[in-house]
Parts: sequence; structure tokens; C-alpha cells
Amino acid sequence: MPKFRKKPVEVEAIQWTGDNTQDAVAFAGGAVSESIFTFGTALVMGTGLPDPFRLTHIEEGGWIVREPEVRMMSDDDFRKTYEPVEGDCP
Repeated sequence: MPKFRKKPVEVEAIQWTGDNTQDAVAFAGGAVSESIFTFGTALVMGTGLPDPFRLTHIEEGGWIVREPEVRMMSDDDFRKTYEPVEGDCP
């Protein structure tokens, strides 16, 4: 049986350091950025999918990814899924 590989996809992403919340909110953009807030050491985002009250979060060092929907990923999951297009990943 023939085998197929998923095509590589380039995404935009920003790593949340705990000190760049405004940049992370601006990166998320649109209506999503209105539902991002900090809670303790986590950055929390209302996904709106599948309902507007579902929340997701990342700890410091996690990533916000546009693929084209905006989502959050832990640093470990991000590094397992993506590799830098140019330059080194922080």
C-alpha cells in the first residue's frame, strides 16, 4: 500500500516568557486577544472552539501558534512538532 507524508507547514509563533504578555496578546490578534489573561504563572486564552467558554493555557516558556487558527502549546510539544525555518529557535 502506498505511504504518504504530511507536507511541512510554516507557522508563525511567539514564545511567552512571562514578561511579554502584551506582545503575546498582540500576536494573537483579533477577538482572540480579548480573551487572553494571566492567572498566576499561566497565560490563559478562551479558544471559542467548540464553545466560547472553553479555555486553554500555557505556562511560561509555552508558545502561541497561528496555523491559521490561534492555539497554545507547551514548549515540549512545540519543539516536537516544529523546527525553525531560519535561524535558531530560542
